[in-house]
Formats: sequence, C-alpha cells, structure tokens
Amino acid sequence: MRKRVFRKVQVLVSIGIVLCVTLRSEAQSVWPPAATVVTLNANGDGGSAGTIDPANESEFYAFTVVRGGRTIIQSTGGLDSHGVLYDGTGAVLARDDDAGTGDNFRIIRALGAGTYYVRVTSHLRASIGSYALLINAPIV
Repeated sequence: MRKRVFRKVQVLVSIGIVLCVTLRSEAQSVWPPAATVVTLNANGDGGSAGTIDPANESEFYAFTVVRGGRTIIQSTGGLDSHGVLYDGTGAVLARDDDAGTGDNFRIIRALGAGTYYVRVTSHLRASIGSYALLINAPIV
C-alpha cells in the first residue's frame, strides 16, 4: 500500500498576500484503484465512455493485454483530456495531454502481457465534459 504524499507550497504575491496550495502526488493511497474494466474484443479493441465533472475529477480504467506488443490508448471527444498509463504495480509508464486529435491524449506503447490501468483527467481542473476511451492491443 502506498502512502498519500502531500506537499505545501507557499507563494508570496507582490501585494503581500500569502497563498497556500496543496499539491497531491499521483501516488494513490490504495493500489490497484477502483477501476472500470475495459474488455478487449477478438480484434484487441475496447473502450468506454466517461464524463469529468467537479464531483468526478478523474476516472480509472483497467484492461488486460493477452499478447504483448504495440498498444494504443487514446481519448476522443470535446474534453481537453490527459491520460496516464500505469502498470499493475502502480508505476507510471507513460502520460500524454494532446498527442491525439484536438485536445485528446494518445499513448502508444509496447506493453507485455498483463493488466494495466489508465487514469483520465481533464487537462485543466476546471474543465468538464464527456469523452470516449479507446484501446487497441495486439490479439492472440
């Protein structure tokens, strides 16, 4: 189990006001996180629809690669999305913001057989909107 890590950053603004901002690390307090399971079909394709709003700042998805190889994980839709790919232990393998079409993320990575997690958030915390998560992995 990982401990949640917090850092306090104080910024002195020129007019003498002190702002205190708490930044949360990407380390999760419980691993693996509660996640929506994305099942890949016989072609290695899978997906899920999601929405980011103030009550739901991020969503986790889990998927299993049966045969290792080039895997594409991307979002589509109007949300300015950010994606982070984790391995089964919670280590960050890749992250992206805008490599996909428009403001969508796209991660292309060679993955071995195993279970992986994707965290989808909005690029800006104030952004809200819907998206689709698409995954294409090698087939058996």
